[in-house]
Amino acid sequence: MDFIFGTFATDELKMIHHRTARRGVQHGFDLHPRDPQPGQAVTITVQIGTDVTASAAACYYTLDGSPPQGQRGIAVNGQVIRLSKVDTVWDTVAWGYVTHWRAEIPGQPEGVVVRYRIGAWDGEGPEVFADWPDVQDTAEKAAGAFFSGKPLPQTLPGDPARGQTFSIHFDHFAPPDWARHAVIYQVFVDRFYPGNGREWMKAEKLSDFFGGTLWGVRDRLDYIADLGVTCLWLSPTWVSPSHHGYDIVDHDHVEPRLGGDEALHTLVEAAHARGLRVLLDLVCNHVSNDHPIFQDAYHNPRSDYRQWFTFDDSAVGYRTFFGAATMPQINMNTPAARQWMIN
Repeated sequence: MDFIFGTFATDELKMIHHRTARRGVQHGFDLHPRDPQPGQAVTITVQIGTDVTASAAACYYTLDGSPPQGQRGIAVNGQVIRLSKVDTVWDTVAWGYVTHWRAEIPGQPEGVVVRYRIGAWDGEGPEVFADWPDVQDTAEKAAGAFFSGKPLPQTLPGDPARGQTFSIHFDHFAPPDWARHAVIYQVFVDRFYPGNGREWMKAEKLSDFFGGTLWGVRDRLDYIADLGVTCLWLSPTWVSPSHHGYDIVDHDHVEPRLGGDEALHTLVEAAHARGLRVLLDLVCNHVSNDHPIFQDAYHNPRSDYRQWFTFDDSAVGYRTFFGAATMPQINMNTPAARQWMIN
């Protein structure tokens, strides 16, 4: 039987995701074109859900990187454009009508980043901003409850008066040509090969360490190259307490258990000598709960890093990756956290 990991693991979770996505005001980066060239106008689409009545909608945007602000069609910081309703569609699963609204953001010169928010309202009623409710957060909380055997949450996360800020970058950036024809071989380092004459470790459960290392990957490069592979994709290699490595503790060094910095440098050089490229799996969504930054934020409410994470009233106490307490999610809406990850 097929099993879909995460927020679509069961029919009930699929229904929660679908119905949540048909509630509130949802934009979800619905752009056309998705990757605009300089000077190219962009059409934005927003969906008004079954539980929101709207007679007007507006997009507030800035061109200087500052946060856009506005209310009920009046820009407080930046500019504003009105959206027009284009259709009304019946959704049987959500058992209600959803409406779609569109507007066009003018094309901008190369390098300009448009930051924008979208709000919808009716008469004197409150303005609801996209994306609310947070579909991903709702689905993750539901999946976390499912996997831990707890009741599914009944409340919707997020603040309808806040929503989120979206962005569009106008540039000529394009994926490298080599990637279009690459044959990529994914390596789960801990499970691939010990190397350097080492034996496999005796593991009792799937989450134990099996003993694969970067030295082992290097030792099998000829085999990989003979398969016609042109690029290696390594599972996360940074310092981490787990076998999978997606809970990073230190972004500056390679996990010693996998061979440390020396092993990665040696592997990359050996791969390049065979004409193989190497992709590293950088985790930008979350860190380990053992990461010094999270530890500071968790234990100190006045920490400079407190806003780097989303602390809430959930069973875990903070937003995580699929309810896993070991992987607190970074709040990329915090400028300092966003810049730290970019750097």
